[in-house]
Parts: sequence; structure tokens; C-alpha cells
Amino acid sequence: MKIASADEMRFMDCYAIEKLGITEELLMENAGLAAFNVLQKKISVRGKKMVVFCGSGNNGGDGLVLARLIHSAGA
Repeated sequence: MKIASADEMRFMDCYAIEKLGITEELLMENAGLAAFNVLQKKISVRGKKMVVFCGSGNNGGDGLVLARLIHSAGA
């Protein structure tokens, strides 16, 4: 798996929004859902206490989606 730098990720986000017409909200929803699916697969979140830490900028929206999905799953 290739890990993207912050600049590469910014470029991919801009490309998806401006050239492909994908909304920023959908990008955040998909990022949060992908992170949630990894958590579910690895540890199953139901009944666990969890904290979501986010950086500044767009990561906050991704983290908010992740927190909502974790809460909805019973954590």
C-alpha cells in the first residue's frame, strides 16, 4: 500500500472535487466509513469505549463521520 503525503492527498481531493464532481461531504463520508470498516474488522467496536482524535483541517470532518459510525455501532 502506498501512503500519500499531505500534498498528494490535497491534490487528490481537489481533483476528485473539481474534475470528477465528487462532493467534499461524500469524500469525508467515504473516508470515515473506510476507517470504521477497518476498526470493525480488526477489533469490533460494539461495547467498547473509544476516543477519536483528529488533526486540523479536513481531517476533522473524516473523524466526525468515524465517531458517528462508532457511536451508531454501539461503542
